[in-house]
Amino acid sequence: MIKTILAASLVAMAAAECPNACSGHGTCGSFDMCTCYRKWQAADCSQRTCPFDLAHVDTPKGDLDHSNSITAGSIITTSTVYPKGTQEMYPSMTDHEGTVLTNTAHYYMECSNKGICDRKTGECECFDGYDGTACQRASCPNDCSGHGTCETIAELAFDEYENVYALWDADKTMGCACDSGYNGADCSARQCKVGVDPLYSDDTSPTYTSANIIISSTSASVLSGTYALKFYDYYGEDYTTGPIPIEAAHSTTCTNMVAALKALPGNVVSDVTCVGADSGTNQGVSVALTFGSNPGYLKQIEVDQNLDGARKTLGTSDASAFTVTVTGNPGESTDYFASKCSGVETNIVLDATGTTWTADLAMPGSIAYLAGLTAAESKLLKACLGDSDGDATNNVEVTNWDYGMLTERFNDGTPSNSNNAGTGVIGSYPHAVKVVPVGGTTSELHLVWYDSGATSGQEFRVANAPTTAAANSYIYTTDGVVQMLGVDSTIGGNSNGAATNDNKFNNNRNETRVVGYFARYSNLIYTNVDASCEANDVTLMACLEKGDRLFVVDGCWGLGAAGSYFGSNTLSCADTTAANTGTGILFTVNKIYTKPFTAVTTIWDNEGASNAMKEDRYVIELDYNLKWDGSAISDVQHDVNGSDGTVISKINGGTVFLFKFTPASTGSYTYVSSCSNRGACDSETGLCSCFKGYTGDDCSTQNALAI
Repeated sequence: MIKTILAASLVAMAAAECPNACSGHGTCGSFDMCTCYRKWQAADCSQRTCPFDLAHVDTPKGDLDHSNSITAGSIITTSTVYPKGTQEMYPSMTDHEGTVLTNTAHYYMECSNKGICDRKTGECECFDGYDGTACQRASCPNDCSGHGTCETIAELAFDEYENVYALWDADKTMGCACDSGYNGADCSARQCKVGVDPLYSDDTSPTYTSANIIISSTSASVLSGTYALKFYDYYGEDYTTGPIPIEAAHSTTCTNMVAALKALPGNVVSDVTCVGADSGTNQGVSVALTFGSNPGYLKQIEVDQNLDGARKTLGTSDASAFTVTVTGNPGESTDYFASKCSGVETNIVLDATGTTWTADLAMPGSIAYLAGLTAAESKLLKACLGDSDGDATNNVEVTNWDYGMLTERFNDGTPSNSNNAGTGVIGSYPHAVKVVPVGGTTSELHLVWYDSGATSGQEFRVANAPTTAAANSYIYTTDGVVQMLGVDSTIGGNSNGAATNDNKFNNNRNETRVVGYFARYSNLIYTNVDASCEANDVTLMACLEKGDRLFVVDGCWGLGAAGSYFGSNTLSCADTTAANTGTGILFTVNKIYTKPFTAVTTIWDNEGASNAMKEDRYVIELDYNLKWDGSAISDVQHDVNGSDGTVISKINGGTVFLFKFTPASTGSYTYVSSCSNRGACDSETGLCSCFKGYTGDDCSTQNALAI
């Protein structure tokens, strides 16, 4: 009897034992089932689980419960790999309340869905092009060939003016940041020297970069110490000069700056000129540098005042009175205004007297215009300007062009200025032109519109004043499109109809302009609305992103009317004393972003009231500092209504209008390029093979002997 009982108990014990004793990687529980330790799986816990990370590509898991259909919700809740369960249809993520989320993807998968798990070792065998313990990142091709660094897309964005990239693949997508002189996906191709195309006929374009440097003290404190200049070449490589002592006279300062720049290694700067002026005895200088041996677009030069770590080596005893500012004109590689309007000569007259902007302009009375045009020249210019907005249905006359103008009125339909009834102001799509003085060597860009109701001979209005006095000039036009930034919506319950989202400002409509304010010698513009493409605001007529081109002009076309074009009773001129300083520059957007609320932003209390100051959250960072003061503030946005419908606040912003320029695929000419457009670049050696008739290390010289 005892032997029978003992045998029965042994059979029971054997039946209760888990398979393979859970391989030593789990515990045996009821129903002879193993509960595996972390990172182990299979019925006997003999297989390893590989690392998980965000999936590069999503895949459904299929019919896991063998129900012959797709089961909704979580299943297999006892899985050792997915203890909380997993889903057959992927992705279908939910929040903590079980609500299905939209726009979800790239959830955690073993080996990031780009590799095969080795169940013996627990290591991912990644597919070609992927690296990491969980195959979580892409590989850089050819390890960047030894001529660059492999970086994440977030790091690459930060390298470009500290832009932020925060999407799902911020730390997964990789790319090569090539060393100067190399390019290509794997940095294997050498770059050849760039030069100016010798067949480019317009030698007045801003081929070469210039820099304006002002070092000054606004007190009696004497400047002392040393500084250095950081110069950027065509490829973006930076070179820092040796220490330069501050001098009292601009002539000595120029001598020292030129010598320091020419002393940079590799003959990176071989031709630089310097002119300037003194700011006062021992109180600083203002100089202008032009880099004549470095064609094409260059980043703005920098002044390094901290040559001893974080300690300043340049300054005065009164730090608050000491300033160092840098501006300049960016060189260019592509001329977007390459079409000369043959047979047309004109000059820009600033106002009725032809001298300067006035502080009491009546809208739209005394403003700039193209003067001296004959009737024949006007017709030729209209034909050259052509269509400005891409909409041929609003073109006029046999010249098939549009005015680029808008007649702005109050909400009640009456003209905005009774003395100039029907007179128009600049519209959504003005024309852009390049103005080149006859016999001159410089050029500027200007925004133009046509006002048929203006005084005869003054119909071609100009939004921004020229830097120099009026002179007979040639006109060059573009196929690119200029668009004023704005919000295409009805403001304050306009009775003239609902918003049409036609991306234009319309007559009898009080729509919001995107305007900005900024400090002189700053490259940060604060706008009244978020104009970024990332905002995904469908009411924006046009949005901005990194790399877009922007006109920032001091309009100065007169006094605005409350509730009308300018949104308030203020001059459109932000800086009447410097309205002709650097407004003919085409800037590049380095970054556009939103900052948190600050102490000066509109702040709401619990009762719905606000402390209306100014909008300072929306920022556009340009590639070059602005030369004039755009800090004027005005109420330029709509009223903010309380719960009872009464107006309780206005959001304040700047007065400077912004215009986006979109280049066209036609009508442009890239004249600064590899081998000057007159040779082929050998990507292995970095040397130019010039075409017949051209010579030089950049093929920029025509030579009959080279045939």
